[in-house]
Amino acid sequence: MLNKRFSLFSFPFFIFTLFTIAHAETPILAPSYVLSTSGESNNSHYSVKHTLGQPLIGESISTDHHDQAGFYYTVQQRGPEDNTDNDGDGIPDILEDTNRNGALDPGETDPNNPDTDGDGLQDGVEDGNQNGAVDTGETDPRTNDTDGDGLQDGVEDANFNGMFDFGETDPRTNDTDSDGILDGIEDANHNGALDSGETDPRTNDTDADGISDGIEDANRNGVFDPGETDPRVNDTDGDGLQDGVEDANQNGVLDAGETDPRAEDSESDGMPDGWEVQNGLNPLVNDANDDADGDQLTNLEEYQLGTDPNDGVSDTDGDSLLDRWELDRFGDLSQGKDDDTDGDGISNYIEYYLQSNPVDLNDRPDPGIYYQYDSLGRIKKIIRIPSQ
Repeated sequence: MLNKRFSLFSFPFFIFTLFTIAHAETPILAPSYVLSTSGESNNSHYSVKHTLGQPLIGESISTDHHDQAGFYYTVQQRGPEDNTDNDGDGIPDILEDTNRNGALDPGETDPNNPDTDGDGLQDGVEDGNQNGAVDTGETDPRTNDTDGDGLQDGVEDANFNGMFDFGETDPRTNDTDSDGILDGIEDANHNGALDSGETDPRTNDTDADGISDGIEDANRNGVFDPGETDPRVNDTDGDGLQDGVEDANQNGVLDAGETDPRAEDSESDGMPDGWEVQNGLNPLVNDANDDADGDQLTNLEEYQLGTDPNDGVSDTDGDSLLDRWELDRFGDLSQGKDDDTDGDGISNYIEYYLQSNPVDLNDRPDPGIYYQYDSLGRIKKIIRIPSQ
Protein backbone atom coordinates (compact mmCIF):
# COMPACT_ATOMS: atom_id res chain seq x y z
CA MET A 1 0.00 0.00 0.00
CA LEU A 2 1.42 3.34 -1.04
CA ASN A 3 2.22 5.53 1.98
CA LYS A 4 -0.35 8.28 2.29
CA ARG A 5 2.10 11.11 2.01
CA PHE A 6 3.26 9.73 -1.36
CA SER A 7 -0.18 8.91 -2.66
CA LEU A 8 -1.07 10.59 -5.91
CA PHE A 9 -4.63 10.60 -4.70
CA SER A 10 -3.70 12.67 -1.63
CA PHE A 11 -4.80 16.21 -2.48
CA PRO A 12 -2.08 18.04 -0.48
CA PHE A 13 0.62 15.81 -1.92
CA PHE A 14 -0.77 16.29 -5.43
CA ILE A 15 -0.69 20.08 -5.03
CA PHE A 16 2.83 19.94 -3.57
CA THR A 17 4.23 17.71 -6.27
CA LEU A 18 2.56 19.60 -9.08
CA PHE A 19 3.87 22.83 -7.64
CA THR A 20 7.43 21.65 -7.16
CA ILE A 21 7.78 20.10 -10.61
CA ALA A 22 6.03 23.03 -12.23
CA HIS A 23 7.93 25.72 -10.36
CA ALA A 24 9.22 27.44 -13.52
CA GLU A 25 7.75 30.77 -14.44
CA THR A 26 6.26 29.71 -17.76
CA PRO A 27 5.28 26.02 -17.46
CA ILE A 28 4.16 23.96 -20.40
CA LEU A 29 1.94 20.91 -20.40
CA ALA A 30 4.02 17.76 -20.68
CA PRO A 31 2.81 14.32 -21.66
CA SER A 32 1.67 11.74 -19.12
CA TYR A 33 4.31 9.55 -17.49
CA VAL A 34 4.22 6.51 -15.24
CA LEU A 35 6.09 7.56 -12.10
CA SER A 36 7.24 5.57 -9.10
CA THR A 37 8.75 6.74 -5.84
CA SER A 38 12.11 5.41 -4.77
CA GLY A 39 11.65 2.17 -2.88
CA GLU A 40 7.99 1.83 -3.83
CA SER A 41 6.56 -0.80 -6.17
CA ASN A 42 3.28 0.87 -7.09
CA ASN A 43 3.08 2.99 -10.22
CA SER A 44 0.57 5.67 -11.17
CA HIS A 45 -0.02 7.86 -14.21
CA TYR A 46 0.68 11.48 -13.41
CA SER A 47 0.61 14.63 -15.58
CA VAL A 48 3.32 17.16 -14.77
CA LYS A 49 4.16 20.65 -15.96
CA HIS A 50 7.72 21.77 -16.56
CA THR A 51 9.96 23.88 -18.78
CA LEU A 52 13.18 21.97 -18.17
CA GLY A 53 12.67 19.49 -20.97
CA GLN A 54 10.82 16.21 -21.02
CA PRO A 55 12.20 13.59 -18.62
CA LEU A 56 13.65 10.46 -20.15
CA ILE A 57 12.81 6.92 -19.14
CA GLY A 58 14.86 6.14 -16.03
CA GLU A 59 15.38 9.83 -15.16
CA SER A 60 14.69 10.98 -11.59
CA ILE A 61 12.47 14.01 -10.87
CA SER A 62 13.19 15.79 -7.60
CA THR A 63 10.43 17.28 -5.43
CA ASP A 64 12.70 18.78 -2.78
CA HIS A 65 10.98 22.18 -2.63
CA HIS A 66 10.34 24.35 0.44
CA ASP A 67 10.67 22.53 3.75
CA GLN A 68 9.33 19.14 2.64
CA ALA A 69 11.59 16.13 2.57
CA GLY A 70 12.81 15.37 -0.95
CA PHE A 71 10.97 12.67 -2.81
CA TYR A 72 12.21 11.19 -6.11
CA TYR A 73 10.10 9.82 -8.90
CA THR A 74 11.49 7.62 -11.68
CA VAL A 75 9.96 7.79 -15.13
CA GLN A 76 8.89 4.23 -16.05
CA GLN A 77 7.10 4.92 -19.34
CA ARG A 78 6.44 7.73 -21.71
CA GLY A 79 2.90 8.80 -22.30
CA PRO A 80 1.60 10.46 -25.50
CA GLU A 81 4.46 12.29 -27.23
CA ASP A 82 4.62 15.59 -29.09
CA ASN A 83 4.95 14.37 -32.70
CA THR A 84 5.83 17.74 -34.21
CA ASP A 85 8.22 17.20 -37.14
CA ASN A 86 9.26 20.58 -38.50
CA ASP A 87 11.59 19.23 -41.22
CA GLY A 88 9.30 16.41 -42.32
CA ASP A 89 12.01 13.74 -42.05
CA GLY A 90 9.81 11.34 -40.12
CA ILE A 91 11.54 11.84 -36.77
CA PRO A 92 9.71 13.93 -34.11
CA ASP A 93 11.59 17.08 -33.19
CA ILE A 94 11.80 16.02 -29.53
CA LEU A 95 13.90 13.00 -30.62
CA GLU A 96 16.19 15.12 -32.80
CA ASP A 97 16.80 17.99 -30.36
CA THR A 98 17.04 15.61 -27.41
CA ASN A 99 17.93 18.22 -24.78
CA ARG A 100 15.26 20.58 -26.15
CA ASN A 101 17.56 23.59 -26.14
CA GLY A 102 16.89 24.61 -29.72
CA ALA A 103 20.54 24.15 -30.72
CA LEU A 104 22.17 21.40 -32.79
CA ASP A 105 24.45 19.76 -30.25
CA PRO A 106 26.87 16.84 -30.72
CA GLY A 107 24.98 13.58 -30.91
CA GLU A 108 21.77 15.19 -32.16
CA THR A 109 20.15 15.47 -35.57
CA ASP A 110 18.79 18.80 -36.76
CA PRO A 111 15.00 19.05 -36.41
CA ASN A 112 15.02 21.84 -38.98
CA ASN A 113 17.03 19.97 -41.64
CA PRO A 114 15.71 16.68 -43.04
CA ASP A 115 19.24 15.59 -43.98
CA THR A 116 21.45 16.60 -41.09
CA ASP A 117 24.68 15.13 -42.47
CA GLY A 118 24.08 16.17 -46.09
CA ASP A 119 24.62 12.69 -47.53
CA GLY A 120 21.45 12.62 -49.60
CA LEU A 121 19.56 10.34 -47.22
CA GLN A 122 16.85 11.84 -45.05
CA ASP A 123 17.38 11.44 -41.33
CA GLY A 124 14.19 9.40 -41.00
CA VAL A 125 15.42 6.97 -43.66
CA GLU A 126 18.78 6.49 -41.96
CA ASP A 127 17.11 6.16 -38.56
CA GLY A 128 14.79 3.47 -39.89
CA ASN A 129 12.70 3.03 -36.76
CA GLN A 130 12.81 6.79 -36.14
CA ASN A 131 13.61 6.46 -32.47
CA GLY A 132 16.51 8.90 -32.41
CA ALA A 133 19.13 6.19 -31.87
CA VAL A 134 21.51 4.44 -34.29
CA ASP A 135 20.40 0.83 -34.11
CA THR A 136 21.73 -2.29 -35.78
CA GLY A 137 21.11 -2.17 -39.51
CA GLU A 138 20.81 1.63 -39.64
CA THR A 139 23.16 4.29 -40.94
CA ASP A 140 24.00 7.28 -38.78
CA PRO A 141 22.10 10.43 -39.80
CA ARG A 142 24.67 12.51 -37.94
CA THR A 143 27.62 11.56 -40.16
CA ASN A 144 27.68 11.27 -43.94
CA ASP A 145 29.94 8.21 -43.97
CA THR A 146 28.70 5.77 -41.36
CA ASP A 147 31.25 3.04 -42.07
CA GLY A 148 34.19 5.38 -42.64
CA ASP A 149 35.14 3.84 -45.99
CA GLY A 150 35.39 7.13 -47.87
CA LEU A 151 32.04 6.77 -49.65
CA GLN A 152 29.11 8.87 -48.50
CA ASP A 153 26.10 6.90 -47.31
CA GLY A 154 23.98 8.41 -50.07
CA VAL A 155 26.44 7.17 -52.70
CA GLU A 156 26.43 3.65 -51.29
CA ASP A 157 22.64 3.54 -50.77
CA ALA A 158 22.09 4.68 -54.33
CA ASN A 159 18.29 4.55 -54.29
CA PHE A 160 18.12 6.33 -50.89
CA ASN A 161 15.78 3.76 -49.36
CA GLY A 162 17.81 2.89 -46.27
CA MET A 163 18.34 -0.69 -47.42
CA PHE A 164 21.35 -2.56 -48.81
CA ASP A 165 20.10 -3.58 -52.26
CA PHE A 166 21.63 -5.55 -55.11
CA GLY A 167 24.15 -3.47 -57.04
CA GLU A 168 24.93 -1.22 -54.07
CA THR A 169 27.75 -1.17 -51.58
CA ASP A 170 26.78 -1.41 -47.93
CA PRO A 171 27.00 1.97 -46.17
CA ARG A 172 27.19 0.16 -42.82
CA THR A 173 30.20 -2.00 -43.80
CA ASN A 174 33.45 -0.49 -45.01
CA ASP A 175 34.39 -3.56 -47.09
CA THR A 176 31.22 -4.76 -48.78
CA ASP A 177 32.78 -7.67 -50.68
CA SER A 178 35.14 -8.67 -47.82
CA ASP A 179 38.20 -8.73 -50.07
CA GLY A 180 40.30 -6.72 -47.63
CA ILE A 181 40.13 -3.47 -49.61
CA LEU A 182 37.94 -0.63 -48.36
CA ASP A 183 35.03 0.26 -50.63
CA GLY A 184 36.31 3.82 -50.95
CA ILE A 185 39.68 2.57 -52.20
CA GLU A 186 38.12 0.27 -54.79
CA ASP A 187 35.73 3.02 -55.91
CA ALA A 188 38.62 5.46 -56.15
CA ASN A 189 36.65 8.48 -57.36
CA HIS A 190 33.85 7.81 -54.85
CA ASN A 191 31.05 8.10 -57.39
CA GLY A 192 29.38 4.75 -56.76
CA ALA A 193 30.13 3.45 -60.28
CA LEU A 194 32.71 0.94 -61.53
CA ASP A 195 34.99 3.04 -63.71
CA SER A 196 38.03 2.17 -65.78
CA GLY A 197 41.03 1.49 -63.58
CA GLU A 198 38.97 0.58 -60.52
CA THR A 199 38.20 -2.72 -58.88
CA ASP A 200 34.60 -3.55 -57.99
CA PRO A 201 33.78 -3.09 -54.29
CA ARG A 202 30.70 -5.29 -54.76
CA THR A 203 32.62 -8.43 -55.80
CA ASN A 204 35.81 -9.79 -54.29
CA ASP A 205 37.27 -10.94 -57.63
CA THR A 206 36.84 -8.15 -60.15
CA ASP A 207 38.60 -9.90 -63.04
CA ALA A 208 37.18 -13.35 -62.22
CA ASP A 209 40.60 -15.01 -62.38
CA GLY A 210 40.07 -16.95 -59.17
CA ILE A 211 42.24 -14.69 -56.99
CA SER A 212 40.62 -12.24 -54.58
CA ASP A 213 41.25 -8.54 -55.30
CA GLY A 214 42.81 -8.14 -51.87
CA ILE A 215 45.34 -10.89 -52.66
CA GLU A 216 46.28 -9.39 -56.02
CA ASP A 217 46.45 -5.84 -54.64
CA ALA A 218 48.71 -7.03 -51.84
CA ASN A 219 49.15 -3.65 -50.15
CA ARG A 220 45.46 -2.88 -50.70
CA ASN A 221 46.06 0.64 -51.91
CA GLY A 222 43.95 0.39 -55.05
CA VAL A 223 47.00 0.70 -57.34
CA PHE A 224 48.69 -1.98 -59.48
CA ASP A 225 52.21 -1.90 -58.07
CA PRO A 226 55.39 -3.80 -59.05
CA GLY A 227 55.36 -7.32 -57.66
CA GLU A 228 51.57 -7.56 -57.73
CA THR A 229 49.17 -9.11 -60.19
CA ASP A 230 46.53 -6.82 -61.62
CA PRO A 231 43.12 -7.41 -60.01
CA ARG A 232 41.46 -5.75 -63.01
CA VAL A 233 43.05 -8.06 -65.64
CA ASN A 234 42.71 -11.83 -65.46
CA ASP A 235 46.01 -12.47 -67.28
CA THR A 236 48.44 -9.94 -65.88
CA ASP A 237 51.43 -11.04 -67.96
CA GLY A 238 49.48 -11.75 -71.14
CA ASP A 239 50.90 -15.23 -71.57
CA GLY A 240 47.58 -16.92 -72.22
CA LEU A 241 47.23 -18.38 -68.72
CA GLN A 242 44.90 -16.74 -66.22
CA ASP A 243 46.52 -15.50 -63.03
CA GLY A 244 44.50 -17.94 -60.95
CA VAL A 245 45.80 -20.84 -63.05
CA GLU A 246 49.43 -19.79 -62.72
CA ASP A 247 49.04 -19.06 -58.99
CA ALA A 248 47.46 -22.47 -58.47
CA ASN A 249 46.75 -22.09 -54.76
CA GLN A 250 45.72 -18.48 -55.31
CA ASN A 251 47.67 -17.15 -52.37
CA GLY A 252 49.47 -14.35 -54.20
CA VAL A 253 52.89 -16.00 -53.71
CA LEU A 254 55.06 -17.74 -56.31
CA ASP A 255 55.34 -21.24 -54.89
CA ALA A 256 57.26 -24.28 -56.11
CA GLY A 257 55.63 -25.85 -59.15
CA GLU A 258 53.83 -22.67 -60.18
CA THR A 259 54.46 -20.41 -63.14
CA ASP A 260 54.76 -16.71 -62.45
CA PRO A 261 51.58 -14.77 -63.32
CA ARG A 262 53.68 -11.61 -63.38
CA ALA A 263 56.13 -12.92 -66.03
CA GLU A 264 55.12 -14.03 -69.52
CA ASP A 265 58.02 -16.50 -69.71
CA SER A 266 58.67 -17.92 -66.25
CA GLU A 267 61.87 -19.79 -67.10
CA SER A 268 63.08 -17.25 -69.71
CA ASP A 269 63.47 -19.73 -72.57
CA GLY A 270 61.92 -17.42 -75.13
CA MET A 271 58.54 -19.17 -75.23
CA PRO A 272 55.52 -17.81 -73.31
CA ASP A 273 54.21 -20.05 -70.54
CA GLY A 274 50.77 -20.26 -72.12
CA TRP A 275 52.16 -21.40 -75.48
CA GLU A 276 54.23 -24.09 -73.83
CA VAL A 277 51.28 -25.37 -71.81
CA GLN A 278 49.06 -25.30 -74.88
CA ASN A 279 51.61 -27.35 -76.83
CA GLY A 280 52.44 -29.84 -74.12
CA LEU A 281 55.84 -28.38 -73.22
CA ASN A 282 57.04 -27.65 -69.70
CA PRO A 283 56.90 -23.93 -68.85
CA LEU A 284 59.16 -24.51 -65.85
CA VAL A 285 62.00 -26.07 -67.89
CA ASN A 286 64.17 -24.37 -70.50
CA ASP A 287 63.41 -26.61 -73.47
CA ALA A 288 63.90 -24.03 -76.20
CA ASN A 289 66.50 -26.09 -78.08
CA ASP A 290 64.63 -29.37 -77.87
CA ASP A 291 62.90 -30.77 -80.95
CA ALA A 292 59.73 -32.31 -79.55
CA ASP A 293 58.51 -33.73 -82.87
CA GLY A 294 61.82 -34.45 -84.59
CA ASP A 295 61.17 -32.22 -87.59
CA GLN A 296 64.59 -30.59 -87.35
CA LEU A 297 63.06 -27.42 -85.93
CA THR A 298 63.65 -26.58 -82.27
CA ASN A 299 60.72 -25.79 -80.03
CA LEU A 300 61.77 -22.14 -80.00
CA GLU A 301 61.91 -22.04 -83.80
CA GLU A 302 58.48 -23.61 -84.01
CA TYR A 303 57.16 -20.91 -81.66
CA GLN A 304 58.81 -18.19 -83.70
CA LEU A 305 57.48 -19.63 -86.97
CA GLY A 306 54.03 -20.25 -85.57
CA THR A 307 54.27 -23.95 -86.37
CA ASP A 308 53.21 -26.94 -84.29
CA PRO A 309 56.08 -28.36 -82.23
CA ASN A 310 54.32 -31.71 -81.99
CA ASP A 311 53.06 -32.46 -85.50
CA GLY A 312 56.25 -34.00 -86.88
CA VAL A 313 55.66 -32.21 -90.18
CA SER A 314 58.89 -31.08 -91.78
CA ASP A 315 57.21 -28.94 -94.45
CA THR A 316 54.64 -26.92 -92.57
CA ASP A 317 53.65 -24.68 -95.50
CA GLY A 318 53.52 -27.56 -98.00
CA ASP A 319 55.77 -25.93 -100.58
CA SER A 320 58.04 -29.00 -101.00
CA LEU A 321 60.81 -27.12 -99.24
CA LEU A 322 61.74 -28.44 -95.83
CA ASP A 323 61.15 -25.92 -93.08
CA ARG A 324 64.68 -26.42 -91.79
CA TRP A 325 66.17 -25.67 -95.24
CA GLU A 326 63.97 -22.58 -95.66
CA LEU A 327 64.75 -21.32 -92.21
CA ASP A 328 68.49 -21.76 -92.71
CA ARG A 329 68.43 -20.01 -96.13
CA PHE A 330 65.66 -17.42 -95.83
CA GLY A 331 65.22 -17.00 -92.07
CA ASP A 332 61.50 -17.73 -92.37
CA LEU A 333 58.98 -19.68 -94.45
CA SER A 334 57.79 -16.79 -96.56
CA GLN A 335 59.52 -17.79 -99.84
CA GLY A 336 57.68 -20.05 -102.29
CA LYS A 337 59.14 -22.96 -104.23
CA ASP A 338 58.63 -21.23 -107.60
CA ASP A 339 60.19 -17.99 -106.42
CA ASP A 340 63.70 -17.07 -107.53
CA THR A 341 64.92 -15.32 -104.45
CA ASP A 342 68.46 -14.59 -105.72
CA GLY A 343 67.38 -13.77 -109.28
CA ASP A 344 69.72 -16.28 -110.92
CA GLY A 345 67.06 -17.73 -113.19
CA ILE A 346 66.76 -20.90 -111.10
CA SER A 347 63.72 -21.42 -108.87
CA ASN A 348 64.07 -22.00 -105.14
CA TYR A 349 62.79 -25.55 -105.54
CA ILE A 350 65.46 -26.49 -108.16
CA GLU A 351 68.14 -24.90 -106.02
CA TYR A 352 66.79 -26.88 -103.06
CA TYR A 353 66.78 -30.13 -105.10
CA LEU A 354 70.21 -29.54 -106.60
CA GLN A 355 71.58 -28.17 -103.31
CA SER A 356 72.71 -24.77 -104.52
CA ASN A 357 72.25 -21.59 -102.54
CA PRO A 358 68.94 -19.86 -103.33
CA VAL A 359 70.13 -16.54 -101.94
CA ASP A 360 73.52 -16.43 -103.71
CA LEU A 361 73.43 -15.24 -107.33
CA ASN A 362 76.84 -16.77 -107.98
CA ASP A 363 75.95 -20.17 -106.59
CA ARG A 364 73.80 -21.87 -109.21
CA PRO A 365 73.70 -25.48 -110.48
CA ASP A 366 75.98 -26.38 -113.38
CA PRO A 367 74.32 -26.36 -116.82
CA GLY A 368 72.90 -29.71 -117.88
CA ILE A 369 69.97 -32.07 -117.61
CA TYR A 370 68.94 -33.45 -114.22
CA TYR A 371 66.37 -36.09 -113.38
CA GLN A 372 64.13 -36.28 -110.38
CA TYR A 373 62.88 -39.75 -109.42
CA ASP A 374 59.88 -40.89 -107.42
CA SER A 375 59.93 -43.43 -104.59
CA LEU A 376 59.84 -46.33 -107.09
CA GLY A 377 62.83 -45.08 -109.00
CA ARG A 378 60.88 -43.82 -111.95
CA ILE A 379 61.70 -40.52 -113.57
CA LYS A 380 59.38 -37.98 -112.08
CA LYS A 381 60.79 -34.81 -113.51
CA ILE A 382 63.46 -33.64 -115.95
CA ILE A 383 65.30 -30.50 -114.95
CA ARG A 384 67.25 -28.55 -117.58
CA ILE A 385 69.77 -25.97 -116.39
CA PRO A 386 70.81 -23.73 -119.29
CA SER A 387 74.15 -22.07 -119.63
CA GLN A 388 74.33 -18.47 -118.52
